[in-house]
Amino acid sequence: MAEFFDNKPAIEAHLLDIERELTQPIKATPARLRDRILAKAAVFLADCIGKRALELHNDVSRRVAMLEQRRPPAFLAVWEEGRHYGAQAFVTYGGRLWHATADTKAVPGTNGDWTPLVG
Repeated sequence: MAEFFDNKPAIEAHLLDIERELTQPIKATPARLRDRILAKAAVFLADCIGKRALELHNDVSRRVAMLEQRRPPAFLAVWEEGRHYGAQAFVTYGGRLWHATADTKAVPGTNGDWTPLVG
């Protein structure tokens, strides 16, 4: 709820507009005046909520798109010499489970391309 109060200048300007309207001569009953104020306040609040909801929707959509672009990890069984392994691949070698931290053809444990997970 605090984010709605972050836009204090816009809220104050809107309240001044309402005050100006109230000071102009109109032929309305107090009930009609109240209804008019409530309607304007509802529209303004809906606009604030709508903008925030759109921001949140766009942020979530962007994050989902990033997650969808990630390659899922692949378990490729026993490490084979000469084979190319993509980053995030998992293999077994020397009785241990290894995770590739980069694209590599290196033997697990001989450089920083592999991280041992079990063993």
